[in-house]
Amino acid sequence: MYREIYFNFPGTYKLSGEQLFALSWGVDRSDLAENIVTKNKSYSNSQVLSRDYHKCEEIETVIREIAD
Repeated sequence: MYREIYFNFPGTYKLSGEQLFALSWGVDRSDLAENIVTKNKSYSNSQVLSRDYHKCEEIETVIREIAD
């Protein structure tokens, strides 16, 4: 059914529309052999705190521990 619908509307979608249409029918045209180079431009500690801190002294302690 995908081919019947897709080929009845050739050229009616732009590239991103064609990709979304194909994905909605479960067709993924991703090239798995292609190497993806990630650019890490952010600096983060990726720390999750166990609770919310409200007192100024606690907040300062957490910031000092993260900075170390």
